[in-house]
Amino acid sequence: MVYSIDNDIVESIITKITGLKKESPEWNLTVKKALNTLRYYKCTTTSEKEVENSYSGLLDRYAIKGHQELANMLETLKKKFLDPSYHLTKYKDDILLKYDMLKLLLVLTNSVESPKEYSINSDKTQEEEELTWSKLIEDDPLEGDHWKTWSMNDSSEEDNVTDDEDFELEKIKARPAATSAQTDMGMNEGLDSEMINKMEIDDREDYDSLKHIINEQYWRDDFRIKKDALDSVDLLKNPCQLGDELGKRLYSDAQRRLQKSIREADIIREILFLLKGGNTHLFSHKGDGNSVNKEYRVQHLSQNSLGNLLDEFCKFGDILSELRNAVTRMMKDVEYGQTCQAFASTVYRLLKDFEGSLSEVETDARFVSRNKSQSISLLRLKAHLHTSLECFKAIYDILIGAPFIEGDARQLSAYIISELYDCTAAAESSGQMTMYETLLYILNQTLIPYGRIMDDWIFHGTLSGDVFNEFFVSRNHSVGVDESSYWRKGFTLHQVSPEANTFKCPIFDPLTTARMFFTGRAVNILSRIGIPENMLQPITTSCKSFHSLSAHYLLSTQPFVHFKRSRPNQGIHSNDIFTNTIFPLLKSQDDSMTNAINSTNESREPGGYLDQMFNECIEHYIIEHYKMTAMSLNDILHRHCQLLEQLKFISSIYLMLENDLMHSFSEAIFINMDQQLSWFNERNLNMLFTEVCHTIGYNDTVYMKIAKENTNVSRDCSINSSSFLEAIRINVKIPWPLNYFIGEELCEEYSKITGLLFRLKRAKYNLEKKTLFGRRVNKREGDVNEMHFYLIRMRVLWFVNAFWSYIMTTILYAETINFRYKLSLSKDADDIADLYASFIRRISDRCLLNDHAISIRTSINHILDMTEQLAVIFATNMNGTEDISTEESQVLAARLIKLEKEFTRTNEFITTSLMILGKKGGFQWFETLAVSLSR
Repeated sequence: MVYSIDNDIVESIITKITGLKKESPEWNLTVKKALNTLRYYKCTTTSEKEVENSYSGLLDRYAIKGHQELANMLETLKKKFLDPSYHLTKYKDDILLKYDMLKLLLVLTNSVESPKEYSINSDKTQEEEELTWSKLIEDDPLEGDHWKTWSMNDSSEEDNVTDDEDFELEKIKARPAATSAQTDMGMNEGLDSEMINKMEIDDREDYDSLKHIINEQYWRDDFRIKKDALDSVDLLKNPCQLGDELGKRLYSDAQRRLQKSIREADIIREILFLLKGGNTHLFSHKGDGNSVNKEYRVQHLSQNSLGNLLDEFCKFGDILSELRNAVTRMMKDVEYGQTCQAFASTVYRLLKDFEGSLSEVETDARFVSRNKSQSISLLRLKAHLHTSLECFKAIYDILIGAPFIEGDARQLSAYIISELYDCTAAAESSGQMTMYETLLYILNQTLIPYGRIMDDWIFHGTLSGDVFNEFFVSRNHSVGVDESSYWRKGFTLHQVSPEANTFKCPIFDPLTTARMFFTGRAVNILSRIGIPENMLQPITTSCKSFHSLSAHYLLSTQPFVHFKRSRPNQGIHSNDIFTNTIFPLLKSQDDSMTNAINSTNESREPGGYLDQMFNECIEHYIIEHYKMTAMSLNDILHRHCQLLEQLKFISSIYLMLENDLMHSFSEAIFINMDQQLSWFNERNLNMLFTEVCHTIGYNDTVYMKIAKENTNVSRDCSINSSSFLEAIRINVKIPWPLNYFIGEELCEEYSKITGLLFRLKRAKYNLEKKTLFGRRVNKREGDVNEMHFYLIRMRVLWFVNAFWSYIMTTILYAETINFRYKLSLSKDADDIADLYASFIRRISDRCLLNDHAISIRTSINHILDMTEQLAVIFATNMNGTEDISTEESQVLAARLIKLEKEFTRTNEFITTSLMILGKKGGFQWFETLAVSLSR
C-alpha cells in the first residue's frame, strides 16, 4: 500500500530536528534528500505474524503473572483496533499501518511485565490454591504400564515359550505368572487391528517390552504422558508447567480433558510426515488442504503458540502437496511442452532431495540419535527448514499463476522462463542468496530444451525440434515455399513477453526476438538457394550453442538442498588412508576431478549481476551470427540474384523510365483505338505487347490482364475510351528468391501508376498528334472558333505537360534514384522488402493515387477526358476541306465556351486543393505542382 508524502510535515520535522534556517541552501538539500529517501528507498513493513505472536506471548505472560483481567482487556482493545470497519486514515486498506502502530507500542513500552494501574470490574477475587504433590496425584493418578514393577525371576519360564506363541496376539496362551500382567496391560483394548497387521514386530525383544512400546505411541487413545512433580518449583523456572498452568486459567475442565499432551519429538515427527506428503494424526485433510488437530498440546508451550507454529507448517505442507501434484501432472502431460517438463522435472528432483533431507532431520529428532549435539526443538526445526520452505513457496507462487491453456505451450513456456528470471533477479537484488542460487539453478535447467530449439532455428533455420509449438516463432503452413509471401508470411513471430515483470527476460526482448526471427528466416533461405560452401563456412564455424554460452556467462549454482544418495559402487572412500595406499590411482583421479572443478569455477568471473550477465550472453549468442547471416544474404541477393537489374526491368515496365518499351506499347494501343480496332481484352493486349517486345528485343515474361471490375465494360470506342486504359494490369514474373523481397502482390499498386501514365500518354497523344496533322490547307483567316480552339488546346496542353513532368521527373525519377541509393546502403534483407514497399507507397501517394486524394484525381481525369473532346472537335469541324455553316459555327462556339469554363473551374479546384494540401501537410511537391498548373 502506498501513501502520499506530506511535504509540509517533512519540512517541519527537519526544521525541528536540525535547527536549520528555512529556505537556506543546507535546509533545501536536507529536505530534498529526505523526500528522495521516503520516495525511493525500500522499507520493509512490519510482519503481521510477528506482531500477533508478540501480543499472544504478552497475553500468556500476563495470565501467568495473575493479571488475567488485564490480558482480557488488552486482547479486546487489540481486536477493536484491528477491526476492518475502524480506519485510521482516509484509505480503507490500512491494516499494515495498524500493525506498524502496534509494533511501535511494543517498542516504546518500558516494561510490559509490570502493568500500571487499571480498573478491574470484578465482584469476586479468587485466591489461588497452593499447588502440592498430593493434589497433582489426585488430578492425574500414577496409572499406566510405566508405573508397574516388572518381575525379574520369570526368564526361565519364558524360555520355554516360542517366539510364535509370544507374538500371536489373538490366540496367545499366557502362563499363570504373566496372566495378571497381560490383563492389566489391556492388550486388546483400543488396539487397531489394521495397524497391528501392518506392524513389523521385532522378535528379538520380549513380548512385554513390545507391549510397552506400543502403548507409548502418541496416536493411541490410551496414550498419556505423566506429569512432573513440581511441588516447590516456581512456574517460570520450569517451562514444562506452562501448558498445564495456562490450561487451568484459559480452559474449563471439560475442555482440558479433551486435550492430549504429547512429546515435542512426536510433533516434529508429524510435521516431517506432513512435509513429505504422508498421512498424519496431528494434521487432518479437509477439503482443499490440511487443518491442525487442536486436541494435541505440549507441556512447555501455550496452546496459542503451538497452534501458530503448526498453522505455519500446515500452510507449507499444503504448498508442497499442491506443488508435488502439479509437477507430477506436468511431467506426464507432453502437451505442456519440453520447457515446462524440464521445469517440472527439476522441481520434482528438488522435492525428492528435500524429502531425503527430511529423513536425516527425522533421525536427529529422536531421543537416541547419531548426533548428540542435536536438540529436539520445534523452533530449531522451523529455523532449519525456513529457507527451504520459502524457496518452495517462491516456486509455488510462480507455478500458481501459470496460464495452463490447452494447446498453448508457447505462452506457458514463456511465462515460466520470464517469471523464473524475474524472481531470480529480484532475489539477487534483495540479497537472498539461497533463493537466488536455487532459482538460478532451476532457470538453467529449464532453459536447456528451449535453448536447443533456439539453436535449431538460428543455426539451421528449422523448427523440427519445436514439437509442441512452444517457441516464439511458428511456421505458417498455409504459405508455400514457392509463394512470394513466404519471406513475410511463411513464419510468424509471436510477442510473448509478460509486461508485468520488473526484470524483463532478455530472450523475449522485442529487439532480440526480431533478430532471431530474421536470422532463422535468412538461414532457411540460404539453405534453399544452394550457395557455395566458402560463403557458408564463416557462418557455421561461429556457431556456439546457447547452453555452452549460458554455462560460461551464468554461474553454475546448486539448489538449497542437495541430498547425497549413496551408490552401490561407492564402497571405497577417498579419505580412507588404507585405500589410498593400496589404490593410488583412485586418489589421483579424485584429485584431478577436484582440480578440474576448481579451475572451472576460477575461470568464471563471479559477482556480475544476473541482468548484466544474461544480456551479455544473449548479445554474444545472436549479434555476430545475425550480422554475418544478414551480410551473406544481402550479398547473394545483389551479386548472384542480380537484384538491381531486376529492379531496373520493373521500372522500365511499370514506370516507363529505363527504355522506350512501354512508350512504344502505349502508342500501339492508341493506334488501335483510333482505327476502331478491338483492343480492350487480354488476348489482344498480350499480342500487342509481344509484338513490341519482339521489335525492341525484350524476352522477359510479362502478362497483361484487365481488372475484374472492368471486365464487363462495353468494348465500343466511345469518347471516354481512354478511361479503359486504367483497367490494364501488368504482371511481371519475378524470379525466385527475389520474389520474396520484391513481391508480386505489390504489382497492383504499380499497375495503378502505369494506368495513370497511360492516361497522360493518351492526353499528350491527342493534343500533340491528333490536333495538328490533317488540317485543311485553305483556311479562312481570322476564324474566331479556330483561334478559340487553339487557345483552349494550349491551356490544356500546358496542364497535361506540367502534370506529366511532375509525375515522371519530380516523383518517379527522383524517388527511384533515392530508392536505389538507400538500397545500396542496406545490410539487411528485411530492409530490402521494407524499402521496396515504402518506395511504392511513397510514389503512389505523391501521384495522388490514395483514397484521400480521390476528388483531386477525379478532377484531373476530367481534364484528361477533355483532350478526347478536343480531338473529336478538331476532326469534325477543323480538319475538313469545306467551310462549316453559320449555324454549325455558332454551335461550335457555344461548345468551346462551355469547354473552356469547365476547364477553368476544374483547374482552379485542382490548384487550390493542392496548395491547401501542401501547406497543411508540409508537402512541398504539391505546392510546386499547384504553382505549375495555375500558370
